[in-house]
Amino acid sequence: GTNETSFGPYDLKSTTRYVRWTYTKPTSNDGNLGLGNIQIGTNSLIVDDNKELDPDFRGSVIVENGGKLTVEEGYITDLTIMAGGVVNASEGILTINNLYLQSADHKSGQLMIDNELFEMSGNAYFDLTLNAAPRTWYDFAVPFKVNRNSISLANGGAMPEYDIIQYNGETRATSGANKSAWEYVDEGDLNPGTFYMIMFASNVETIRFTKNADAVLNNAEDVVVSEYELQTGNPLDANWNGIANNTLQYVNFGFTEDDNANIKAQVYHPGDKNYTTYKQNEVTFVVGAPFFVQVAKEDFVYWNTTQINDILRAPSNLTESVGEFTLELIANGVTYDRLFVSASEDATDSYQIGHDLAKMGISTTVAQMWINNYNTKLCANEAVLINGQATYQMEVFVP
Repeated sequence: GTNETSFGPYDLKSTTRYVRWTYTKPTSNDGNLGLGNIQIGTNSLIVDDNKELDPDFRGSVIVENGGKLTVEEGYITDLTIMAGGVVNASEGILTINNLYLQSADHKSGQLMIDNELFEMSGNAYFDLTLNAAPRTWYDFAVPFKVNRNSISLANGGAMPEYDIIQYNGETRATSGANKSAWEYVDEGDLNPGTFYMIMFASNVETIRFTKNADAVLNNAEDVVVSEYELQTGNPLDANWNGIANNTLQYVNFGFTEDDNANIKAQVYHPGDKNYTTYKQNEVTFVVGAPFFVQVAKEDFVYWNTTQINDILRAPSNLTESVGEFTLELIANGVTYDRLFVSASEDATDSYQIGHDLAKMGISTTVAQMWINNYNTKLCANEAVLINGQATYQMEVFVP
């Protein structure tokens, strides 16, 4: 649209509707026409509950935890979406200058957009609160492409030295060693949908990732999971993928191939250095949350979008599901570990991806449980059903 103001025989026009001015009528003694002040987006709005954006609003917006802003049409100079805040412009026209998306305490901000109706004239920033201790690995992912060396502190302070590693399932398939699958990333770009870990030389609270200038914001881009040619001869090492939520909103995950229908996710917990296992569609991942999968076949991950407040919601089904049962290790209302068991007359006496699942790691600081089989520790196991019975060698570790 075009803004237009007339004074006397003159017209003042703006080619963008996002510029406003105030016209001051001159007195008879003025030699010049007074135009007052030109203002560009000087208003501010704080959203702490459900609100709709006024189409005539121009200014900055902060959406707090628990706040939800619905946009049919609007222009925002600086949009800050705090952890637990939601901006829904999926059916509206939204233009912003700068985006600040925050993640903390297993929550993140969410921005739901129609890519064809969304425009950003400035840049995007992802602020991730880790409260990181020195010399400790923390998992992370990015929702858009960033340069590895552009990471900074959100408070503008001096960035300490840091290392970044990336999981490479192909390396595990060829070497047979899980630890060797981690490779250092010393330069170049970090890509959305990829599992990374970072370690700092000193304490760090919140880090900032700045979107590459040529990168785009995607609200639902496919993530490819790969098969890797197995050279170790051990199926325990095949087809591991470290992937992540690369959208701008909370998601569940699933696969398009039937062979991957029972594939599960393993989620890392840095403080305890342990992994928890979840079935598809019973765990929700916030923006930038990574996880591990071992797939039976090369496939595409599809994202089921949802709106909830926590990264891990209550499991949707803890009862029998196609012969599979979930066991949980609980103390004082806290779930420390989960184990999946099933049985079938068609089960084999060897490790089968999609039926069995090796634990990515074992913690020595929190309670853990597993099944010992195939010379490894399993978090999922399908046993052979004989005369209506199946047995498992289960072990529990209590620190």
